[in-house]
Amino acid sequence: MAQMIAERLKFSNGGGDLLSFALGIYGDEAVRTSCLHLQDSVDADVNVILWGAWMSSVRHVHVDAALAASAAARVSACHRDIVRNLRAVRVLLKHQAHASMGEQAVRLRETIKTVEIESEIIELNALAEFSRDLAGVPGTVPRTAEDIGLSIWAAAVGGSAHRADGNDRRAVEAIALAGMTWSAKLATHNISGDV
Repeated sequence: MAQMIAERLKFSNGGGDLLSFALGIYGDEAVRTSCLHLQDSVDADVNVILWGAWMSSVRHVHVDAALAASAAARVSACHRDIVRNLRAVRVLLKHQAHASMGEQAVRLRETIKTVEIESEIIELNALAEFSRDLAGVPGTVPRTAEDIGLSIWAAAVGGSAHRADGNDRRAVEAIALAGMTWSAKLATHNISGDV
């Protein structure tokens, strides 16, 4: 389902907007695995990670801990109250599908998955709206994979003191590489990072 939505929306608005970027790079298995690793490892919000990657690689705005914390605060209620709860039910149905429900459990899980994706799109749209308020934010312009990686790490951990281990660094590098690749494709097509 997520792959289908990603294909439908990829470059739908020129590719420079947050939703197209997020769905496009999340369609890459390495990015998806990396985002889920950071979600499990540091309790990161995948949408905030993707927003950080987009801000740094497409919009060329450095994301520090304060900016990441502000973005996370903008969507924290939606993420905490809706996205996480839908995910918890979906995962429960996946791993502990009740035998008495049979095929109904599978259909229910797919329905919940669709609603979960829709709630994450709402979260991404809220982050895009937050970004509209950041036009002309001063700061360093991310130019290298390391710069973009620092923005992604800030988005993943916000203001926490969590230190990256080797797996965390590899996850950030995979997301940064995908962001740089997306940005290069946009540049080839002369498309800007629109909100």
